Amino acid sequence: MKRELSYRTYGKKLKEHEQRCIVCGRKFEVIHHIMSGNGVREMFKDYIPLLAPVCNECHNVIHGHTSYTEVNGIKYTQDNIHDRLYAGMLMLFGKSFLVVAEHFRGHNKRLSRWISIKFGI
Repeated sequence: MKRELSYRTYGKKLKEHEQRCIVCGRKFEVIHHIMSGNGVREMFKDYIPLLAPVCNECHNVIHGHTSYTEVNGIKYTQDNIHDRLYAGMLMLFGKSFLVVAEHFRGHNKRLSRWISIKFGI
């Protein structure tokens, strides 16, 4: 796959376009790397369909630093936040997210489980 932007440049572009958190809709603050562990993040760090724009509160829940965040009466927990994250990425990137996610799904058990449940593959 050919990379078009570095993740830092991508982050700057998101800020310029006032991108919102794909989980809760608050202001985007950080880029979450969907692939991680054992050097995998470094290998895929610039693949745009694997970089999720999220707010700090959702990012903390994704990584388990806090147990939940609440926005407009909706509680985002470890149990439901990844579903929102992956669904948001699918909406943001469409088929390109699925193609990349399917190709690398062995590196992310949650993503692999989500694809299996949502698409039966």
